[in-house]
Amino acid sequence: MAANVWRNDHGRQHAKGQGAKNEAEWKKQLTPNQYFVTRQQGTEPPFTGEYEDTETPGTYKCVCCGQPLFRSDTKYHSGSGLAQFLRTRG
Repeated sequence: MAANVWRNDHGRQHAKGQGAKNEAEWKKQLTPNQYFVTRQQGTEPPFTGEYEDTETPGTYKCVCCGQPLFRSDTKYHSGSGLAQFLRTRG
């Protein structure tokens, strides 16, 4: 099962509900790119993301909390250089 990061506040909102980690703890848990995308609302440059070109079957989960976000069978190639999904989980 793949873990990925997405440009949204999902990790920040979920963490606040669970006795939030401080930023030093997040920096220790996440790679620099994961921290930038999940904690600072950054975006990976097109065609550089770890999962942009993969076809690995499974469920993509939030790297912060493990909550399912997308299933691989809903992924499609839009030509944008970013992983695209037809629908989210939930």
